Amino acid sequence: MTNGARLTASREMEDALMYLPRKGVTDYRKGQMIFDEHQPSRGLHLVVQGRVKVTIPIDDGTQTVVDIFTTDDFFGEGSLLGSARYPERALAMDNVTLMSWNGPEIEE
Repeated sequence: MTNGARLTASREMEDALMYLPRKGVTDYRKGQMIFDEHQPSRGLHLVVQGRVKVTIPIDDGTQTVVDIFTTDDFFGEGSLLGSARYPERALAMDNVTLMSWNGPEIEE
């Protein structure tokens, strides 16, 4: 393995939490909406416990699943792109605990 390959592999393994401040957590009940088009996400979220289903609307009005996020997964990064109306919905599939950061906290 070359030095470049080793460097790339180690960067892929870096823990994003090393760069984010520790914060309090927020709990959501099973079935509770975390964010949607009426109350969009305001930042990046880390699943501490539970599962979160993220969907987007399609033309016929139904929702299609983007992904299901579990412990140690990040989601909501699309909200950091500056779009005022982001159509994603995030729903707690279980009782969920999240740690979240807004844009300025991430930039800091």
